[in-house]
Amino acid sequence: MHTVDASVASVVAIELSRAHEATLQRLVDTLGMEHVEFAERYECDRYDQGGFAGAVRSYEAPRSNVAWCSGLALCGADGSSLHAITAWNTPTVDVPALRTRLGISDGMIDLLIDYLPRLNGGYEACGTDGSFPEPDSRGAFAQAGVRSAYDKAFFTREAREWHAAVSASAGAERVSPDPESSRVAGRRQFGESAGVSYGPLLLSLRLPLTDAGAEVAVRALEHGAGQWLRWMADPARSSWMSNRMQYDRDCQVRQSVYRAEAAAFEGRFGEWGLALAAANAGRHDQAGHNTLGLGLGIVDDSDGRD
Repeated sequence: MHTVDASVASVVAIELSRAHEATLQRLVDTLGMEHVEFAERYECDRYDQGGFAGAVRSYEAPRSNVAWCSGLALCGADGSSLHAITAWNTPTVDVPALRTRLGISDGMIDLLIDYLPRLNGGYEACGTDGSFPEPDSRGAFAQAGVRSAYDKAFFTREAREWHAAVSASAGAERVSPDPESSRVAGRRQFGESAGVSYGPLLLSLRLPLTDAGAEVAVRALEHGAGQWLRWMADPARSSWMSNRMQYDRDCQVRQSVYRAEAAAFEGRFGEWGLALAAANAGRHDQAGHNTLGLGLGIVDDSDGRD
């Protein structure tokens, strides 16, 4: 547990909350997202449970290629907090999905920004120096092709330099992805497994709970969301085959992220964390109807639409 100045922590908490709200509103305004009543069924649209108060808001914007977007805000009586944005794109474009997490826990700032690839690029095989093994199979060659395409379109040298600069911020502690919770379940697409959910620009850090640490987190969030919005401004249309493959992959990744988040939320917030995770995960449409493994029963994803 890190020792922090209570007055500084209070100011930082406000700054992080403001940054999250501004970023979410930026996405809503830029992409023309419309609010969807979904969190209400889990009583998470407004809640005050276990010393935490906040809300989950749900949006969609199919005309802007956003299948679902959730905004979560939690503030605890103990000064801890969690602010999250998750945006899943339609399979008609290949732009990565967006996940951001910003908050305070155990006396430090939590920062996560990730762009989830739409196809399995085999990123779990990346070495500590950023290199990959030479392809030795048909699946490995296909994954190398996926990575090459994404590097040109999204994970460019400039994007990687930004990632490296934020990671090198004073006092930053890197948080490695958990091999089990990030593993995608289900049939494989390329290679020997279904791969992992995270992308090569995963930014997961613990930062000092100071004004300087807050500035790093806020600027990273602003830049990270802006980078994603630039990709969304004029996305390339997916081919018929890519459309089908991305839809299939999206279903697997969304379910894997949901399960990992449900476990994390239950551990942090108790039993009601399961409902919170379900509200934040959003409507899965044809994916993940059976959530018995999460103790939630069958989630009703229907809304009267075909």
